[in-house]
Amino acid sequence: MKKITAFLAALSLAFAVFAAFPFSSDAADGQKPAPRFIDFSLPEMTSYFSGAHDVTVQSVEDPDHGRAVKISTSRATIDPYVTFNYKKFVTAQGIEQLSADDYKAVVLKFKQSGCSDAKFELFYYTGRITWAVAGNSVLQNYDSTATGWQYVIFDMSTAANWKGIINGFRFDFMYTGGAAGESITVGKIFFMSSLYDLADALASEVGVDPNGVTEDETARAEALINSVSDPAPVIPNAALTAEYEDQGIDLWFDHAFAKTPAGSCASTGLHT
Repeated sequence: MKKITAFLAALSLAFAVFAAFPFSSDAADGQKPAPRFIDFSLPEMTSYFSGAHDVTVQSVEDPDHGRAVKISTSRATIDPYVTFNYKKFVTAQGIEQLSADDYKAVVLKFKQSGCSDAKFELFYYTGRITWAVAGNSVLQNYDSTATGWQYVIFDMSTAANWKGIINGFRFDFMYTGGAAGESITVGKIFFMSSLYDLADALASEVGVDPNGVTEDETARAEALINSVSDPAPVIPNAALTAEYEDQGIDLWFDHAFAKTPAGSCASTGLHT
């Protein structure tokens, strides 16, 4: 149930995020870029983090997700952060370095523990930029009271300088850390070009079919269908009479053209 709730909350936010721009971005060859993600499950994942400010980074085992990266404050501090070197990671793994031009949203899957506030500022390094630059960031709130996994969606559609190859990100997961040990555990980072890809990815994460219906929804639909009656009035099959009919008139109606299609002339038993 917690998984489904997380999915619905993230999907609701997704509709709000994507409402302001087209649902898909077409690449030069006319194909929509495929959604991509990075799983932070590699034991050596911490080697791709650097520039920590008052935080520690460690690889941990999570009972729900598996191995993930935990980022914790080392003391009470203002603006705890650390950089994820995306370019270094993809180069080491031999995978494609994505272009910001192809993706309209970045989604972080993480859980928090004891965070003093709920403002996550995601700095991004793209093109020739390989460090944090004022203005090149997107701010998003998260739930600092929830203990389960969250899917926080960063709308990049109007982000300044979100273009060119992606080099890295800086995770500023709080404005102020009140004490040591306030943390986020990051499981995945997603890159999405459309609302539909986002819905499918989140549904896959929590085992929900975004196009499916539940048993309760099916039962309600069947009940509504069965409650409907035929609104057409019942026509009595009574012989019609013409009170002032002239008994001397004998008429035969036929089509006004020569080739009349043959059909059954058998009586239906109805008076017409």
